[in-house]
Formats: sequence, C-alpha cells, structure tokens
Amino acid sequence: MLKLAQDTGNIDLFELKEELAYTLQMCDQITYNNAFVYFQPGSGKFKIKEPQELARQAMKQIQDVIDAAIE
Repeated sequence: MLKLAQDTGNIDLFELKEELAYTLQMCDQITYNNAFVYFQPGSGKFKIKEPQELARQAMKQIQDVIDAAIE
C-alpha cells in the first residue's frame, strides 16, 4: 500500500494504510486472546463477533484502497 501511495501520489492511501494496519492488529489481538482466554483474567468468554467484524472491516478498507488506486 505504501508503494501504491508513492507511485500514485495519492496521499489518502497513506491514511488508509494506517487504518488498515490498526484494524488487522486489533483483529489479530482479539483472536490471539481467545486462544489464551483461560489464562487471562476476566470473564472467560470467547469473543467471536468482534474479530469477524474487524476482518470484514479490513476487507472493506482493502477494497477502498483498490478503488482509490483506480481513480
């Protein structure tokens, strides 16, 4: 995405890159935490909905980058 932003000169892609990185990081973190839920303090409940929503959000962000690059 960085290369695409540099090649196209579209500065909006830099911001989209950061947003996508954050979304993927949160999706990964929640998914990882589910694997160790019994060792972590808290309610002991698995979070299924949140990582799915974040994965869908990441896919939309990737599509937004593709759309912005085509323009």
